[in-house]
Amino acid sequence: MSGKPSTQNTMRWIVGLDLLDLSRGAACFAAWLRDRTGGQLTGVHVIESAPYAFEGPGETAAGFGAWVLQQVREFAQSAGVANSFDSFDAIDATAPEDGLLAAIEQDRGDALIIGRRAPRKGSGFIRLGRVARRLVRTLPAPVVVVPRDIAVDEIGKGPVILATDLADGSRTALQFARMQASALDRELVIAHVATTPRAIRRYASSDSRSKAFAEHVTRVRSSAALWAQQHDAGDVRLEVITGTVAAELRALAAAEEACLLVVGSRRLSIATRTFLSSVGSELAASSPVAVAVVPPRDDA
Repeated sequence: MSGKPSTQNTMRWIVGLDLLDLSRGAACFAAWLRDRTGGQLTGVHVIESAPYAFEGPGETAAGFGAWVLQQVREFAQSAGVANSFDSFDAIDATAPEDGLLAAIEQDRGDALIIGRRAPRKGSGFIRLGRVARRLVRTLPAPVVVVPRDIAVDEIGKGPVILATDLADGSRTALQFARMQASALDRELVIAHVATTPRAIRRYASSDSRSKAFAEHVTRVRSSAALWAQQHDAGDVRLEVITGTVAAELRALAAAEEACLLVVGSRRLSIATRTFLSSVGSELAASSPVAVAVVPPRDDA
């Protein structure tokens, strides 16, 4: 399935495998990434603890764990990606998200790759699912969320896109995006969506609104270029688009045939989330391409 890594990537990826079709896309995307960038790929299945005795394969807990691990390998084989994984593991936890969080906290990997409930096109009422939703909110490390039905040959042949709000919180996301673009030998595109300021919507007359917004966009383009220059990304293509943030970024990713959309996170509190939705969560739930949500680092 693949190609020689352009620039060796030393990242250690943990891939959540639930043995259901929800994680098949994640397994395929992870294998595609590993085959092209190097690094290390570990498939992890979390055995959920139950308050009752489970009568299943294996006469002992160890025997059951070994049986589950074999199911994990067979799942990867059925997806045609088993040879891309360096290892597989089955760990016990009260819930899948707890086990994956523990794996990161125990320094088993640098980033997570997980699947979501929604397919590439269209979406139901539940789009992320419990595990993905909690991990995207917790963000113990970069979390890549992949549509459940994406296949290797459907991964875009275009750039890595970094979506930024031009705040300092995007700096770590820029570093992550630059690393993946270099390792994949893909173009890095920086995208910013200019939305209509509330003052223009509220106070500008219908006759002056278009002119005021055009002037606003011009200022935003200058700010975006300055941000890129300040973050040593002056030679990267910059796209400033207008409209609703998540919708425009989804459209851009589709139009560019992006292979990965990267967005930083502000780690919103539960109270803040009540009033302010996270663009990262929205994109992770609805983007037609894989989305990496990257938490800020204190030293970035």
